[in-house]
Amino acid sequence: MDNIKKRNLKNTFFKIFSFLFLIKITFLVLILVGSVFLSGYSAFFKTTLNLDEKSLNLFSQEEKDLLFIQDEAGDLFPTDELDLIHRGTFKKIKKDEDQKLQDLYQKLKELKAIKTSFNLDFLIHSDSMNPYKAGLGAAIIGTLYILCIVIVITVPFGIAAGIYCQEFLSTRLKKWIEPLILNMAAIPSIIYGLIGLVVFIQFFHLPRSSGLVGGLVLSFLVLPQMIVITQEALKSVPQTLKDATLAMGATKIQTIWQHVLPWAMRPILTSVVLSFARVIGETAPLLMIGMVAFIASPASSPLEPTSTLPVQIFLWSRNPDPAFVEKTSGAILILMLLLILVNAIVAFLRHKMKRVQ
Repeated sequence: MDNIKKRNLKNTFFKIFSFLFLIKITFLVLILVGSVFLSGYSAFFKTTLNLDEKSLNLFSQEEKDLLFIQDEAGDLFPTDELDLIHRGTFKKIKKDEDQKLQDLYQKLKELKAIKTSFNLDFLIHSDSMNPYKAGLGAAIIGTLYILCIVIVITVPFGIAAGIYCQEFLSTRLKKWIEPLILNMAAIPSIIYGLIGLVVFIQFFHLPRSSGLVGGLVLSFLVLPQMIVITQEALKSVPQTLKDATLAMGATKIQTIWQHVLPWAMRPILTSVVLSFARVIGETAPLLMIGMVAFIASPASSPLEPTSTLPVQIFLWSRNPDPAFVEKTSGAILILMLLLILVNAIVAFLRHKMKRVQ
């Protein structure tokens, strides 16, 4: 009886410990996501000015310097202080200039010349030195370019290599090749960036900072992972299924294509989404191939210099301008939404395949 009580006590303690650990992890994740959201949701809204020439003449040059920034094209943007006052996050220091700013802001409100609108430019425009013009357009397009290249290269070649290693490779060669693939999957991502720099840029002279080079580097990065998970998925297929189809007169290729692969497709889809998630979030290999350039316009083809969401986040995080802080957090939110979307699509496909099976 004492042994049973001790065993039940251990089981209860383990359950309590696991539950507390789960609560702790959930709490930390909520804090992380909440802090990013609170500092980044404002990036999707912007302070706009609607001032005609008559209204603009109501302000002196000194007041204009306090309120407005005028770019080369002649467009007016609010200063950081005016933007913060309008958003309600301006910290008063009780100076005469602060009070003057508040009075000028009230004057703008009376003229109905300042308002808040949805910041579509954040999703369409490319990077800019002006935080009010900076956006993720080029980074989103570059990410899609790289993702498409990875899909074209990694999915067919990864699945084909996994099938070959599991079903056709001899036992002697497996002992050498499988550890090699596992070691390749464990290589730090920055090493793949160095390999891409030497092979694709210096040897093959492909365009530096292009989406094509980025896609090739990340394809080779996730290819070992795809091969390993495909092999594990094929190992889960019952041997009786293979023997039954072969006994019915099907060839080995027909057995794999028509029975084994559909059976293992759900775990393979899991490997696909894990690969995509890693591709979307990788930064170090792309920095090694020069994707730190200032991209002022979206690339029209994968051969042109481009950026990606993680790289854009990295570049904005180094900018000392406080206006880029919300841009950085907003870009992180977009990246998280993209990851959630990819996972949702694959989960839907897995559900559909389960119903078919």
